[in-house]
Amino acid sequence: MSWINYASKMSIGDINEVDCLEFSLTQGDCHVRCLMLKKVSENEFVFTIEKPISLVHMEDAEYEEDEDGEYLPIEEVDGEPVFKLLGDYYCGYDTEPFPNENNKIEFSDFEDPRIDDWLKANGWSSDLNEISPEQTTRFDW
Repeated sequence: MSWINYASKMSIGDINEVDCLEFSLTQGDCHVRCLMLKKVSENEFVFTIEKPISLVHMEDAEYEEDEDGEYLPIEEVDGEPVFKLLGDYYCGYDTEPFPNENNKIEFSDFEDPRIDDWLKANGWSSDLNEISPEQTTRFDW
């Protein structure tokens, strides 16, 4: 699916995860960063980087035994629902801008060369044409 086709299926105001990367700061400490696409208007878009908020490191998580004898992580950490394991952390549904809310690129053409420069500056080794947006959507906000 092309980026244009993917974006045409989005509604104005939608924000979708279209890619994610794992970054290991040290061995056993892997974090995830998500590439988010927002449709601002029919022909205007914004890419941002979001960092899922970590609730607990997988080694420190509490587990419950299910009826099959398998151990599953608890469904909540400090009152926050667990979304899933991302990197080495159980994360909730909330994210925060990485490194801040100013790290974004606004564009109207998916062929804009500034996009690839921005991706590389944020640790992505692939260019936009190598990313398939439909394969990673975590959820629509």
